Amino acid sequence: MPSGTRFASDLEHQSMGRRLIVADLIDSVMVGGDFRVLDAGGGARIAIRGQWERTDAQWQASLTKIGRTMRAYWGANDEPYLVTILANPPMAPGSVSVGGTGRDDAFAFFATTNAPPERLDRVMTHEMMHTWVPRRVGSLRLKNEQLGYWLSEGFTDWAAWRVMVRAGLWTPIDFAKEFNEAVSKYDASPVRTAPNQTVLEKFWSDPAVQTLPYQRGMLLATYWDAAVRKATEGKASFDQVLLEMQRLALAKRDSPPTEEGAVDHLRTAMQTIAKLDISEDLRRYVDSGEAAPLPEDAFAPCGTFGTFSRPRFHRGFDVEATQRNKNIIAGVIVGGPAYRAGLRDGMRLLGRRGGEIGNATVEITYDVEDTGTGEPVRRSFSYLPEGEGTESFRALRLHQGVSSGADAALSSACARRLGSAK
Repeated sequence: MPSGTRFASDLEHQSMGRRLIVADLIDSVMVGGDFRVLDAGGGARIAIRGQWERTDAQWQASLTKIGRTMRAYWGANDEPYLVTILANPPMAPGSVSVGGTGRDDAFAFFATTNAPPERLDRVMTHEMMHTWVPRRVGSLRLKNEQLGYWLSEGFTDWAAWRVMVRAGLWTPIDFAKEFNEAVSKYDASPVRTAPNQTVLEKFWSDPAVQTLPYQRGMLLATYWDAAVRKATEGKASFDQVLLEMQRLALAKRDSPPTEEGAVDHLRTAMQTIAKLDISEDLRRYVDSGEAAPLPEDAFAPCGTFGTFSRPRFHRGFDVEATQRNKNIIAGVIVGGPAYRAGLRDGMRLLGRRGGEIGNATVEITYDVEDTGTGEPVRRSFSYLPEGEGTESFRALRLHQGVSSGADAALSSACARRLGSAK
């Protein structure tokens, strides 16, 4: 190979103590070339190619924190794990893409070089969490596995977000933002209350159906977390339910996998930890697709979960007309927030920064090229994307002392509540 070539693969994990079988070869990651291979501790390695807005040391530090916190969460020993990272240039100014392919003991990352670090860490934590969910809390269905994605993907998100806070990679504000975005997308979904059978039939053909199990499972875990805390008077949480599922799966590791392994363990663990029978919950909120109700104090002492009112979201210009017009701004509403900020028809749209599509309370910024004065001038316009009228929405609203950081004791208690497995 050329001088400087580095190779990395999760097949190397055999030399680190993991037994290698044919299935591992089929489901493996191998990279070679101008990679930098770094040790993230605890058996975790990271192979990086290309230049990023974050340094190699920052990549290494993030994986070290994620891996250490993940193992502590599950009470696990050190073990091999590989993350490979390929850098891609943005397809267009301001565009961001993050994705990859998960393996049992590895994750192959593909992302644009401008991807926000917090988004990269979120994906990395989600994929590492799959080491445990569902593989080590019970088997998925042997057939029609899409029917179990609410558990395998939704529980993975729920637990991964706990680890993000516990590792110090997220603040309570970051958690609330991520949670509220998920709730907003779920509430706006056209398939929000579709039965689980629809997930089986349309998961690979309908984008809305494809995201439903993630949202449904995460919200169900939140609902059951509140139920466990109430039933045990705060002595246990859904964290202990997951750990009990792991214990049950370990005790049956030499038994043949069953059709409902993880779900059976969930039923048993809820009964063991909180003496709760969730059979009716599974029928209503999974099989039938009914939305599980979240109590107002689901995140106490952090804040209140409820229904609130805000201005309707509108960018202040016609997005579809602008796209048809080859990104030349069109349909700016005279007197609207975009117009008042300075945006005008005829400017060339270069990209968007910030903002939260659907949320009029978050400032949004558009970068444009203005040719109105002759020579093209790059300009930026920031404003609140408020349209006419108001709308109701559900959200976790943090207490002011947490959202402002003014109450250190309350902020610390909230971080423990969101991130601790204790």
